[in-house]
Amino acid sequence: MTSEEILYTILYALFYVYIFFKYINNKNKAKTVILLLALWMLSAISGVIYEQNNLFFHYNKITFFPYIYLFFVNYLTFIPLLRNNETKVESIFFSS
Repeated sequence: MTSEEILYTILYALFYVYIFFKYINNKNKAKTVILLLALWMLSAISGVIYEQNNLFFHYNKITFFPYIYLFFVNYLTFIPLLRNNETKVESIFFSS
């Protein structure tokens, strides 16, 4: 494993750590959104541990572009959840 690939994985994990700490300080965010961000952050950090592990053989070298693509696609899916304000929700109705 080259140091360049490990650097890409560390940067990817740092992106998620930054997003997590950016939104954890907001008191109005729903706890489920914070939980989802924590899950993605922990999986990115475990990716750093996996990349440094020499027990598994890596067939393809991972460049920085797939990490950037994955981060932005995941962030785009989180945007509606992150913009939702927990204090604005008064009630939820289900129709049968």
